[in-house]
Amino acid sequence: MRRKIAIVHSSLDRGGLTKIIFYISKYINKSEFEIRIYTFSEASFISELPLFVREKIIVVCLNIGNDQLGLIKNLRNEIENYNPDLIHTHSFRGSLYTSVFLAKYLHLATIHGNLSANYVASYGSFKGKWIAFLEEYAFNKAAYKSIVSSSLVSYLKQKSNGRIIDNGIDSNLFSCLPLIKKIDLKASLGFSSKLKILVTHGGINKIKNIDFFLEAFVSSFTQFSFLVLVIGTGESEFELREKYKNRGDIIWLGYQEYPAPYLQIADYYISASLSEGMPNSALEALSCGLYPILSDIPAHQDLVSKSGVPHRLFSPTKSSELIQIFNNMPEPTPFKSNYDFSVERMVKEYEDFYRDIISGKEILN
Repeated sequence: MRRKIAIVHSSLDRGGLTKIIFYISKYINKSEFEIRIYTFSEASFISELPLFVREKIIVVCLNIGNDQLGLIKNLRNEIENYNPDLIHTHSFRGSLYTSVFLAKYLHLATIHGNLSANYVASYGSFKGKWIAFLEEYAFNKAAYKSIVSSSLVSYLKQKSNGRIIDNGIDSNLFSCLPLIKKIDLKASLGFSSKLKILVTHGGINKIKNIDFFLEAFVSSFTQFSFLVLVIGTGESEFELREKYKNRGDIIWLGYQEYPAPYLQIADYYISASLSEGMPNSALEALSCGLYPILSDIPAHQDLVSKSGVPHRLFSPTKSSELIQIFNNMPEPTPFKSNYDFSVERMVKEYEDFYRDIISGKEILN
């Protein structure tokens, strides 16, 4: 009999958490495990639900407007009917509701980043810190825990953080191309072979610090021989597009369901992020062979330490450091990570954890 895993999550809107949930659901050993996802919100125009439907992954939407009591009742009824062997949560509402209203079930909670930094950037100081406090409370209540990077151990300041399961990416989609194929793809996408390409990929918001690195770029000599590709969307996108609208060397690509081709034609990947867990976008860039230029934060330190790849780090608050890097860009050379950041490795580690929890081998945190 297959073991039932319920994933309780706010929504399937675009983002790193949704991508990880999708990978787990798609690649898990289906002869041993069955996954069903429960979301609190109906699919929006930025939902990745079609990806899950395409893979025949069962998603149950519990949306009933603003009726919280009705939502809780609905959630309890659905979970009771499904009777999962384990509930896995990855976010604020999923972890909180499971800890409070579904306490009789085995619960694995995963934290994907510095909650306080992320929520304060999104919601302001008071509300952001309150949401972070509640998610940390739910995380601490969960019988079993995991985090996505060893960089989060010091942030959580706990005796037990559970297992560290680094995020993984689909290397079938994100891979380094031979030089000839890279040149051909670059031409087919309309880019000159004479220009080096610097790419950033992910959300366009305060925490990603996009404006910081664009200001450094336009203040450097690099601008005369480089193109910057900005892949992604977010609340800061319109403002930044307007600010840099006269810059022909900054190309805004918006959301790309399949960003791999743009990563494969690039030479460098940059992230000026103020906070990360284990950044999927950076992992995808490394898998495509890009030279990483990264903000000097714990998550990026963990990433380059494990991968062993050539890199440059800079302070995300001191533009002079990044300008200096731009003015003395290292030559990008092909490399291979020393660490396995594949989705297969990640899913296998979650399978092992699920198995140990359900069988009783895993000691309670």
